[in-house]
Amino acid sequence: MLRQYHSKLYVPDRMMLSFNKPQARVDVRQLYLLIMLFSCGCRQPDPIAESIADMPAATVMSIDQWEQIRMFGQSAGYSRFTCTTVQDDRFPQHHQVVQYSRDIMLSLRRFGQSTDQQIRYTSWETRDGQLLAVRSEMRTGSQNLISDGVIADGQLVISSDQLPSSERRMDWPREARSYFGVERSLIQQPLEAYEQRRLIILQPIDHSLAEVTLTANDLEQLDIQNQPASVRRVHMSTRLPNGQEIESLVWMNSQGIIVRSETAGQVFEVTDSETAIRSGRQRADITSHITIPSSPIANPDETRRIRYRMNLDTATDLAPFPASRFQQVTQLSDRSFEIVVTESKTFWQTNQSKAQEGMQLPAEISVSLESNQIITSDAAEVQSLAKQIYQTANTPAAIAVACEQLVFDTVDEKNFSTAFATAAEVARSKSGDCTEHAVLLAALCRTKNVPARVALGLIYVPATQEFAYHMWTEVYVQSTWAPLDATKAQTGTSACYIKIADASFDDGSPLQALLPVAKILGHVTLEVMEIE
Repeated sequence: MLRQYHSKLYVPDRMMLSFNKPQARVDVRQLYLLIMLFSCGCRQPDPIAESIADMPAATVMSIDQWEQIRMFGQSAGYSRFTCTTVQDDRFPQHHQVVQYSRDIMLSLRRFGQSTDQQIRYTSWETRDGQLLAVRSEMRTGSQNLISDGVIADGQLVISSDQLPSSERRMDWPREARSYFGVERSLIQQPLEAYEQRRLIILQPIDHSLAEVTLTANDLEQLDIQNQPASVRRVHMSTRLPNGQEIESLVWMNSQGIIVRSETAGQVFEVTDSETAIRSGRQRADITSHITIPSSPIANPDETRRIRYRMNLDTATDLAPFPASRFQQVTQLSDRSFEIVVTESKTFWQTNQSKAQEGMQLPAEISVSLESNQIITSDAAEVQSLAKQIYQTANTPAAIAVACEQLVFDTVDEKNFSTAFATAAEVARSKSGDCTEHAVLLAALCRTKNVPARVALGLIYVPATQEFAYHMWTEVYVQSTWAPLDATKAQTGTSACYIKIADASFDDGSPLQALLPVAKILGHVTLEVMEIE
């Protein structure tokens, strides 16, 4: 019966996706859509109580499965999942290895402009599920982000084409599984009703280990490819290394094959190849899902202090809005917060003539001086651009303000067609949206030994009288993280910025930084209580 199911999904080889270079569910598939929606951490996961490490090896089967992707009810692209056995000269001790691969094509519209992204991630494993190597790729426009990993001496050794001279090593637990650990576990041994299973799964792109808990429910009826099917709903909880948790639902058939998955308005559902590819030709307009209505704010760039009230649609015992010198947060109830935001322009004007205080930076600050896969401050393009910074800028604050103006002048094509470019790519293309401005500004500051990171949150949009997702930069000056916005270059920010998160991208991925924003947008209302 399993072969019969898969035979409906086989397509000719000519239908394979093609990439110029050899690289999403949570469920890692949905993690990747967060990058498209808006444009590490602490400890390793606790030892698992149960795992599939000691399960008997399953017979490997060929799988070729297509899925339609929908976001907020709109077609947004397609996915293709394959599994096959191959011979690979990199692993001479294994006659054959199992190759899992997933290709994703996303097509979205943001603020009237189109964005396309191709994602590929692949793993090579032994027949009993032990990881040998992985590769993840993400392509947007002319940019490719490629990461490779290989198991050596009990460690996963990770390299990136963005940082070819460096590599990262992490211990590889025996029970850990590849990107496809959930799929392999369910196919090998489908869950029974009310059974729970815990897995440690590698995440693509940032290559962190997440703890996944699967809890099965009763069988239910679901239409799959216009046919009624008896499937089992499985609740999936994913805990990332920084402690954030994401809740998802998946539905598997009697063979353990996932035929539908759903997370925060994002749906993957099995279909035939023609329907999947046709879905990829349509574009989901996500603009309304990354904005929050607001009452009018006159002269927003001139505001000095604004008091807001944010109301969440679900209770929380966590503060989703961080406090800082420029943002005071008071929790009024389990669903309501008062946020007072003050402008930073006065701070920048006051501190431009002040030298940096002589002190050793703590580790959590000094990480914002290093080049990484996103903030590529050591890239030749960024280093070359940094030479244009005014020679008269000789204090950290003056350097940061000069960098802000340089980015504003350099990125002369303002658009939303790029999902998430590196600083080097922005310096080359001179195009992008708020994300690209923020990343390039942070990189330029780092070239001058000034710590910088990005901030993620909301900004008021006068034309539509709403708050929209935005990214800007924070620079560490006079023992303070102070905001700058290179999309405006106004030597600081007004009170119309509400911060939700920040990130140095030292883990090489924007995914974990975007999750706090994703959890708030669509689940919050905003009131402007007082304006100065």
